[in-house]
Amino acid sequence: MPVVNDPKEYGDRWNAWWWSMQPSWRDPESPFDMRSDASAASWSHLLCGGPNGLLLVIMALAWWMKSSTQAGTNPSSIEEAALDVTWVLAQLQSALEVSNKGKKRELDIGPDDDLPSTKRYLILP
Repeated sequence: MPVVNDPKEYGDRWNAWWWSMQPSWRDPESPFDMRSDASAASWSHLLCGGPNGLLLVIMALAWWMKSSTQAGTNPSSIEEAALDVTWVLAQLQSALEVSNKGKKRELDIGPDDDLPSTKRYLILP
């Protein structure tokens, strides 16, 4: 785990990085306001995986939390950041559920359809 010497500066940088990933309609002054026309596409910057995905955001937030705890600083800005990340994760989940609604593949039962469900297999097109 990296050493964070100045939790306040780290927090300022973390917040700048976090807000640079947000859709343009999100406002840091009222972060939990959701536009009615927001869709999964508006979250595209955060819906990508890989080395710069949300795991890195959460890990960097954890570093900030740990350094602030050790330094004895006020945790309110970290708590706000954690609440915002939690809110965004819920919005991403909702956006994915809406965009994937009705797109699940049906399980095609093969010739051995008398097998228990754990032994059935999926036939891909």
